Amino acid sequence: LYDRAADAPVSHDYADPAFPRSARAHLAGWGEGWLHMAPVIGDAVRAGRADTLLVALGLIDLGFYTDADQTAANV
Repeated sequence: LYDRAADAPVSHDYADPAFPRSARAHLAGWGEGWLHMAPVIGDAVRAGRADTLLVALGLIDLGFYTDADQTAANV
């Protein structure tokens, strides 16, 4: 998670310490686009035995490295 004090994505602490442990098992990359995360998603899904995959696409995915058609192909 992003740590404001360090001004970097180095924290594993949640703002609410009561946030459920089971909901903390996720794969995310601060400022990373789909193109950057795609190579590690398969292993993470297998290791965590995920039954749901939520992909949030945004500006980085569609505006910097690929266009909409390339992003769809990468998925």
